[in-house]
Amino acid sequence: MPLRRPTRQELERTLSPYLRDHARGGWCLVIDADRTLSPDDTGRRVGRILGVNEEIRAAFETHGYSEAAFSRVAAIWGCVDNERYFAAITEVADTTKIHAAWDTILEAVRGRVPVVVVTAGIPHVWRRILTDARHFDALVVGGCNQALDPYLVCPETKAELVAIVQEHGLRVAAAGDSPIDLPMLMRADAALFVPDPKGSPTLRKELHRVRGVHHLVVDERRFEGLPRCTADRLIQLVLEGGQNHADRSHR
Repeated sequence: MPLRRPTRQELERTLSPYLRDHARGGWCLVIDADRTLSPDDTGRRVGRILGVNEEIRAAFETHGYSEAAFSRVAAIWGCVDNERYFAAITEVADTTKIHAAWDTILEAVRGRVPVVVVTAGIPHVWRRILTDARHFDALVVGGCNQALDPYLVCPETKAELVAIVQEHGLRVAAAGDSPIDLPMLMRADAALFVPDPKGSPTLRKELHRVRGVHHLVVDERRFEGLPRCTADRLIQLVLEGGQNHADRSHR
């Protein structure tokens, strides 16, 4: 049976135990994984090792970023031998580092602000990366393998996840780098653009649709027309509950 995106009830069952001990009115960080937490695309790296990237690319070229495309990709991953799959995941995870800015943020909010990493890529690789980086308490929500995962994550899933977190009485600061993240950025209370190594040009063309979006600074790049938010400003926002989370200068 083709892998499908989760129902609202399935997302609730995933999120509710993690969120229930956090006070209403606080913040939650919802973060994309590949090319947001790290400049790497771990799914592409795993796919290169396993020789499936051409099939995956063809699925997205045919169907766009639709549920049908993600379901087709889940079938491709599901055909890979599990031992080879996890060996490739281990190899990639052990050589992937998250941005120093995210290390600073996640260390500062540990135990105080819930962190949900939501990925349309490989959740197993991100659980290992975050554990190795000692960010044990981040919840990874994802799915991409028909043989191993209970559901897949697509753009609509990310937006619905944000809505459920908000229904728990928390405000959401969401960060992403690609058009897959656009629906969740539009739904979030604070939207953060984290450019991929090429500057995420496709998403940048759509950022006018995202109210109050800011560029979260993770390297030396700056983007004209986008107010910036530093790691320290984001930490201040989610810990103190303030509204003015950005450095509005264009330095």
